[in-house]
Amino acid sequence: MTQRNLIKKVSLLALALLVIVVSLSGCGDDDGGTAEGSEVTVETSSLTKAQFIDRADSICQQSEEKLEKVIGNFLKSFTANPAQASVDAQAATLVNTVMVPSYEKLIEELRALGAPSGDEQEVSAFLTSLRESLEAGEEQPLKFVQSREPFVEGVKLSKAYGFNVCLA
Repeated sequence: MTQRNLIKKVSLLALALLVIVVSLSGCGDDDGGTAEGSEVTVETSSLTKAQFIDRADSICQQSEEKLEKVIGNFLKSFTANPAQASVDAQAATLVNTVMVPSYEKLIEELRALGAPSGDEQEVSAFLTSLRESLEAGEEQPLKFVQSREPFVEGVKLSKAYGFNVCLA
């Protein structure tokens, strides 16, 4: 592998890290995609909306910090032992082994909180949009990591609901 190809691959993976950090902070403009059978149902809890947002934002903050460390380790591993795999394969590895498991865990933790009474549909729509974006990423990993905002619908729903950290 030439140094130029290595620099290209490392640059793409560094861009992927930036994309993820930006997506967690909620800025962007690309479509996150949709998929059938992705609906996340949420039960009613006794939490008020303010309590739910506080707890969800705390979970999202912890998830963001863990994800940044995992992606950092992935990038270190890649730069220390650059594989002969294509950029597409590297993107697929990043999406399937790092991003999807991290976001699926986040979705399940938020779902487990339960939604405030009357907010079940809004919370379910937010979590479903995250899952649909992940499914789109699994189908087209390179496009997903190159996107300025792979979670565009989730960002809109997050802001509309009032989250301060979760894709807000």
